[in-house]
Amino acid sequence: MIRRRQVSPQDALQTLVRVEPSAHLEGDVLTWVDGLTLGEATAELRRAFGPVHTQSQDYLGTAWESPSQRHAPRLELARWLSARSLLVVVARAWGAWGPLGDGTSAPRDALATVAETPGSYPIPEAIAAILLEDGASPTTPAEAIALIAERGYDTLWAQAWSRVS
Repeated sequence: MIRRRQVSPQDALQTLVRVEPSAHLEGDVLTWVDGLTLGEATAELRRAFGPVHTQSQDYLGTAWESPSQRHAPRLELARWLSARSLLVVVARAWGAWGPLGDGTSAPRDALATVAETPGSYPIPEAIAAILLEDGASPTTPAEAIALIAERGYDTLWAQAWSRVS
């Protein structure tokens, strides 16, 4: 009989907090704000413990999970985005797929896909800065989408371009 190796959430937290200081436990869920992507956190946990299967029940409106590894311990992750990071992700996705919201051509996991692709994006970062300076503080993707739709993505893009050029 094959026995599944166990990795406790507390052991996983001790490993993760070394590279993601904001990591903490909410129940048995490893949670942090911004910082590592879910994929990067999974890679760090695999370096420490070998095969693990990680999942997140609600990551920007969709479920996310690492490639399944048979008999691997399962860990629940929750990466939350700050208002700034959420606005950057939504602006990046809007730039890639066009208007977001009802009737969008973007795939269901568009925001999660964008959030899992780190990098420097001056125009979306400037769009987020403009909205934050005006008092925006979205806590959900829907709120961030509504803020960009209300101001107009093209208008925000032009204002952001003038800041970065």
